[in-house]
Amino acid sequence: MRTQPTAAHTLNPRAALLPTHAGTNWDGSSEREALRAALDERLAALRSERITACVGRVEKAMGQLTSGPVLALLDTCAPGVWPRLHGVCRDAAASAEKQLMQVGETGAEG
Repeated sequence: MRTQPTAAHTLNPRAALLPTHAGTNWDGSSEREALRAALDERLAALRSERITACVGRVEKAMGQLTSGPVLALLDTCAPGVWPRLHGVCRDAAASAEKQLMQVGETGAEG
């Protein structure tokens, strides 16, 4: 059964060749929801991957920031070493926090 050309037919010339079925009630909402769910799932996976990678980079940088100064302080074991160790770790943690906050504000790095 063929109908007269409609606006859809002018946008897609092949649509005029397809049969139309009067009374078909198809709105695509289930397909739209399935697509939305698939996109949400993919975005969550990408977000998780990027956050994991970012945390790994920050942990590595924090280890590099603390290992040298901490080992040097432990080698000398001078009086007041614990407050100085605390200061080194505090500074490294502040640097790591700053990096993570920047990533959180701008989105996960690729």
